[in-house]
Amino acid sequence: MSRNGKSMPMYAQIREYLLDGIEGGTWSGEEKLPSENELAEKFGVSRITIKKALDGLVEEGIVYRIQGKGSFVSENGKPRLYASERLQHRKSFVWLLMPRVNNLFTSSILRGVERTLDEAGCKLMFSSTDDSPEKEKELLAEASELGVSGVIVYPAVGEAYNEDILRMALSPFPVVIIDRYLRGVETNCVCTDNVQSSYEAVKYLLELGHRSIAFVSSPVEGTTSLEDRLTGYEKALSEHLIPVDRSLIVEPFDEKKMERLLKEQPRITAVFACNNDIGLRVIKAAERAGRNIPEGLSILFFDDFENSEWFRIPPSCVVQQPEAIGREAASMVLRLIDNPGAPRLRVSLPAKLVIRESTSAPPGTTKTTV
Repeated sequence: MSRNGKSMPMYAQIREYLLDGIEGGTWSGEEKLPSENELAEKFGVSRITIKKALDGLVEEGIVYRIQGKGSFVSENGKPRLYASERLQHRKSFVWLLMPRVNNLFTSSILRGVERTLDEAGCKLMFSSTDDSPEKEKELLAEASELGVSGVIVYPAVGEAYNEDILRMALSPFPVVIIDRYLRGVETNCVCTDNVQSSYEAVKYLLELGHRSIAFVSSPVEGTTSLEDRLTGYEKALSEHLIPVDRSLIVEPFDEKKMERLLKEQPRITAVFACNNDIGLRVIKAAERAGRNIPEGLSILFFDDFENSEWFRIPPSCVVQQPEAIGREAASMVLRLIDNPGAPRLRVSLPAKLVIRESTSAPPGTTKTTV
């Protein structure tokens, strides 16, 4: 290749190879270029790399695409007259990676991100990682190849230090992490104040008179939001001079194990669950164990769900601000796009404790309103 290709990224080398061929007459005006598969095989790279190389030529107006037929050299192999104007007005793209969008919390985050980007004239790309670190890694690699302007990532569960997120977060590239952070590393992130929110929830149960409170969760280690919720639980117990009983910390959560624990340990009068899915499964386990809610067992969990007030046992829960999290994350990534060298920020938003019918004073005490 003729333009110092060895010092250039692979997609740029391929772009120069194609440009050399067009300028040298290998491919003339209106002639079809080799397919993406052919070029990928020739250079031993992914189709994403080939696509990025071609995208640059398309944006310059040197190449154009016809859906289902391929890429063609523009007339005389010269940029189209409208290309520069089109580039000047091309909107930025931000890629949002999330484990899933199957509940009120994640869908509200998505809504907050989308609305804020739209207000700024920026387009949103979205991909689900299905809570797979492997899929997340592949998508993060694609993000740099596709040339998006910034990335917002809600990491998969159990990731203390995803190398790709860490590498990207420490670079000037605009990336914002939501729901959690990388412990010990300065990164741009937006999350709930999980320590304080959990502390307030467990404190409420303690003030009702509960002394044996179980903490149930998906695997805690490596997920800072869950680690912080456990910290808040322990902090509340400590301030009330109650030793932390490790036998009451159930993680990873198992419904059968929970049912057995509630049958064998009648001293447990309350359960604090890390999310609404586990909280609802605790209710099932409690009912099978013969515990009436809330008379025989109080249950309080993180995250509300749609129409929860009409649930057969309207749950007490910690309500986060998911749309505000999405909006703040989008605003942060837009600021980073404008100023990649800006100081890294960690924003923690408060949550609200909502009391309904799944909590009350423990058996043998007077019901208290807190």
